[in-house]
Amino acid sequence: MFDDSKKRKRILFLARAMPWPLHGGARLRDFNMLQALSADFEVDLLTVGRNQPQVSALCAEVHLPTPYYGDENIWLALCRWGAAGIETLRGPEPLWLTSKTNGTLRRAIRDLASDQSYDAILASELSSASALIGQTSTPFVYDAHNCEWRLLNSTREKQTGLRRLVLNREVPRLRAVERLAVTKSDMVFVTAQTDLDELRDLAGAEMAAVRVVPSTIDLDRYRGVREGTPEPGTVLVPGKYDWQPNLIGLEWFADEVMPVLRDKMAGQPLNVIVAGRMTDATRAKLEAIDNVTAAQNPDDMLDYFRRASAIAVPVLVSSGTRLRIAEGLASMRPIVSTTEGAAGLDPGAATPWLVANGTEGFADALSRILQDGALADAVARDGWDFVQALDWRSLRQPLAEAFGQIIGSRR
Repeated sequence: MFDDSKKRKRILFLARAMPWPLHGGARLRDFNMLQALSADFEVDLLTVGRNQPQVSALCAEVHLPTPYYGDENIWLALCRWGAAGIETLRGPEPLWLTSKTNGTLRRAIRDLASDQSYDAILASELSSASALIGQTSTPFVYDAHNCEWRLLNSTREKQTGLRRLVLNREVPRLRAVERLAVTKSDMVFVTAQTDLDELRDLAGAEMAAVRVVPSTIDLDRYRGVREGTPEPGTVLVPGKYDWQPNLIGLEWFADEVMPVLRDKMAGQPLNVIVAGRMTDATRAKLEAIDNVTAAQNPDDMLDYFRRASAIAVPVLVSSGTRLRIAEGLASMRPIVSTTEGAAGLDPGAATPWLVANGTEGFADALSRILQDGALADAVARDGWDFVQALDWRSLRQPLAEAFGQIIGSRR
């Protein structure tokens, strides 16, 4: 809770969605950033959705100009996509961005950003940063969860037909907007060195000051999970599956990996739980697959991590925040990930997760983890050692230093 007895600098935090419940990498990152910032600054949050006590307890004020994103009905969703399509046709921004926001939110961002009482602004994700460009004299940080244009380009390369034609137009537009964001902001946060390298390739000498700020986890929150007993043969596949890059990997896992894994686990217990944000269509497809259950839009993921004997990260298009892995490590559960799923995380000489690629390799690694208790325990222990450095409290000092550097400065 903000302590009124202390005079602290004011920060406006722009988040595309209410950072609670914690069922997605972006929300986890935003919530832990908010926890760390609120320890040293007075923080106002501008976001959408329904107010949550876990969030408002950390803020001086929460601004909710519209409840549309994540809590919308079909009519509101159609209105949002229709307005996004019109905005994309009229302006330079791609549908990739305009569909993640709306006019009400963008006006609220610009109105609050013009409030001279703020000492700095943190724009979480590109849709928020793009709304600030040219609209404020207050120094702002762009928290780049990904190198967005490369992520979209990787998605484009896996598409065919009309969807690929649309993305052929979207990618260069997104690249142009992202270049503006990383050159016009006062500082850029990136989650990993790989993202830093890609953004520097994009911006060249005009790149703003940049810091690597890893995604973190609240280790205390998973204590009960670590102390719980997993269910034999249970695999958890956590993620945000209403997002196309994640959905690509999930479809590969469901269509190709599951039949092989089922054969390798013949005669032994096997229950695969896919948990996270997903549409009704995705849930129905998953429920039609033998040995698979879908947990659609759960308010809390902790019980699913407790039940899991193994965590699967079937990512084919790198997503950036890598918090599915961090949650698994904090839960002391062994993890099997593709190379892309762990991109940007450097395990050093340790083996905090198993890396497996291709259908046969991924299914084989999962089956070994499920059947070899000694291997599972060793990987989980190494993972716990690795994740100690990713507790959210480690963010306080670097965030305080970063905002101290830009507060009072002007471009």
